[in-house]
Amino acid sequence: MVSVLEAIAKANATEERLCDLDPHKVMVRSDGGVEISVHKPFDAGKTFNIGSAKYTGPEYLDEKIPNKSKLSNAYIAGFLFYELLLGRKLFDVQFGGVNQSGNLGWLAWHADIKQRAAPLSETKRYPVFVCRVIDRMIEKNPANRLVDIDGIARAFGSVSNVTMVHKIVRDPSSSGSPTPSTGAIIARRESKLRPWLAALGEQKLWKSLWKHVAPNEPQLRRGSIEELDHMFSEAEEKLKKLGSFFSASQARGPKVDG
Repeated sequence: MVSVLEAIAKANATEERLCDLDPHKVMVRSDGGVEISVHKPFDAGKTFNIGSAKYTGPEYLDEKIPNKSKLSNAYIAGFLFYELLLGRKLFDVQFGGVNQSGNLGWLAWHADIKQRAAPLSETKRYPVFVCRVIDRMIEKNPANRLVDIDGIARAFGSVSNVTMVHKIVRDPSSSGSPTPSTGAIIARRESKLRPWLAALGEQKLWKSLWKHVAPNEPQLRRGSIEELDHMFSEAEEKLKKLGSFFSASQARGPKVDG
């Protein structure tokens, strides 16, 4: 997910453009990079390509809403992640009727603000933080949607770093190789895992992760941050203990017999 978000951010670094995302158009290279396709904006006329109807932002057909590509990119990426994490069986149960109606069915569902996807947290398969962020990415109301692609990528990347502590310990010096030069939009995830290991026992981890996103969301209420901090307090305590264990192990150094 992080690589896809980074690819979207890179595609929009110089000009705003709609990223044509669906499972068949997100290509993972052998070097770990991700390629996505984008639509070039037209200079004249009102013709535009909305990509796949199944993966379309609710506001993209509304000419009165500014920054539509930015809003839609976050929504479409969130919906793609939602489908991926929910699983084919549960997704088909929830959206079987919409899918039977074809493209018009999907366009109507995305445009109807009253139609909402079931919260991802109901599956009880993934960290609540991840579910909450994805649910906010697919919020139909643009004013309540998380749209800071860079911030979301950093938050997801940090969560991934924490959940792979065993990899950090085994290879703490690993880092990403330079991105190859190609004409496609490619994002390369740089590995910066080691600092998180040292910080596990000292910092308010989950609160700091959420603050990557919150500063770029003016409409986000203070209560949301406090709620997340409360929700992750138990996980934070476990991570602090884990971080203290590894910090102590590193401080002692290798055991020498004799």
